[in-house]
Amino acid sequence: MPHNLYLHSSLMAKKKINKNDKAAVRECLFYSQIETAVSLFFSFLINMAVIATFAYWYSDDKQIDLQSAAVYLEEDLGSFA
Repeated sequence: MPHNLYLHSSLMAKKKINKNDKAAVRECLFYSQIETAVSLFFSFLINMAVIATFAYWYSDDKQIDLQSAAVYLEEDLGSFA
């Protein structure tokens, strides 16, 4: 997810920390890495759910498009999806 990494690098650049204080920079980078990793992990889960659903329905020779993807996702993964 390049847009995710771009957004986080932009947010990181705008932090108001003393860039000469190595401990503050290190701490800011640490939390930024955690935030980026968590958001990329959730993006990965969402993408895997979509890919798995499309793969499942494709094997049944059904036509699936972006209009009907939500219906198939709900059938496979429940209303939480």
